[in-house]
Amino acid sequence: MRIVLVTRAFPPDTGEAPFPASYELARGLKACGHELLVLTFTDGESREETVDGIRVWRQKFDFQHYRSMQLPLASAHCLAQALDLYTATESLVGDFHPDVIESQEFNGLGLFWALERKYPFVVRCYGPLSHLLKGSLVGSFPPVDAELVNIMEIAPIGEADGLITICQDMAARMSDWS
Repeated sequence: MRIVLVTRAFPPDTGEAPFPASYELARGLKACGHELLVLTFTDGESREETVDGIRVWRQKFDFQHYRSMQLPLASAHCLAQALDLYTATESLVGDFHPDVIESQEFNGLGLFWALERKYPFVVRCYGPLSHLLKGSLVGSFPPVDAELVNIMEIAPIGEADGLITICQDMAARMSDWS
């Protein structure tokens, strides 16, 4: 199976520990014989590379380019990242011909892939950013900002062909949201 993983973090090499869950997932899928393309971010220049035999596209994200968006900070940042990664990799993904695109719900990074409906889309749920914002666990954000992030995280879930969660309780709650 050809799988695209859309994720916020992926190690540049296997010497950088602890590894994010996306790396462990990719490694497990590769071990099962799947072909992968990982889409993620970098502080350096945008580039394609191979990490542990896994093809990785790293997109440089410059929020300054999106500063004119008239949204609160957290929601503007999430929307800008999702749009930037999508537009930068749309043709790369098309050339890859994936059987499925999988993205974590956190910060709605898969929003544009879900709305495109061109490929089967699966959302992996660990816990949404909007809950961290609402609980003031990552700083103080206006309630409207948390709600906008919530919408960006729920929209892909509502459009998803499948939902992967870390526990049955979360699956039930997420199903109620969409």
